[in-house]
Amino acid sequence: MLRLVGFVAGRSHHVGLLSSDGKTVGDLTSLNPSLFSSFNSIVHAAETRGTPVEVLIKDGIKRQEPSKLAISTVEQTIPLRPGEVWGAGWTYSKVPGHGVTEKSRGIPYGALGSGRPELFFKTTALRCVGPGGTVGIRSDSSRTVPEPELGVVLASNGDVVGFTVTNDVSAKDIQAESPLFLSQGKTFTNCCAIGPCVATPEEVPNPANLLIKMKIIRNDTVAFEGKASTTQMVVSPTSLTYYLMKDNRLPTSTVLMTGTGIPLPDDFALCGKDIVEIEIEKIGVLRNIVETL
Repeated sequence: MLRLVGFVAGRSHHVGLLSSDGKTVGDLTSLNPSLFSSFNSIVHAAETRGTPVEVLIKDGIKRQEPSKLAISTVEQTIPLRPGEVWGAGWTYSKVPGHGVTEKSRGIPYGALGSGRPELFFKTTALRCVGPGGTVGIRSDSSRTVPEPELGVVLASNGDVVGFTVTNDVSAKDIQAESPLFLSQGKTFTNCCAIGPCVATPEEVPNPANLLIKMKIIRNDTVAFEGKASTTQMVVSPTSLTYYLMKDNRLPTSTVLMTGTGIPLPDDFALCGKDIVEIEIEKIGVLRNIVETL
């Protein structure tokens, strides 16, 4: 399986190959510190050479298997440093109880049926956290919620180089006040979680048929649980990528979040010390702790 993770070894950051059972990680960086210094360096090399990421990795381990470490013994980090993170809205079919409605956001009815999807700039790597990291609640928000989403990782030319789990943490009450406040409701410290790995396209041959689950644990009790499938998407990742790339240069390893199909009740809000677990099949489980900023 080709699922790439980030982790700390000694005092440096490494990129590793996760085993099929998820129990060990092969240290790619120790094999070739130049090529495998990070996921971004692999993507850059793939772009430069015109070679798929999978081929570079397989060629890199042909001569020598990377040393293996138990995943329980390493500190996992965010699997990539995104050049940019973009979000998408209203990509799932008729999600009941979606919270912020078209009307409350002041969006004209029918606008989203025009064929052009809703895309917005979410954040930069500065505000992103990885597996085990802390996601934030805006101090001026009374209803910040997680949004579990499939993340598509793009090369600068728009090629899909991987898939990951993302959490588009959003201050829904601020968004609902006015369309002018979308950026404030979406962009703040630790507003985006990415991980636990990046699965290459070879591992996720059909992103349009993936089960997504989310669980929120509060005081050792499940406070919310829900699931959705990317089969419910009415705007495909391919279409989202097309519009994102239209007259818009992207940096290497841009992450495009593809929208959520798991709404929370209108009266539900994250609390400090909550634990959010998001699982997407073929990729893994992204787990984060919540704190108020």
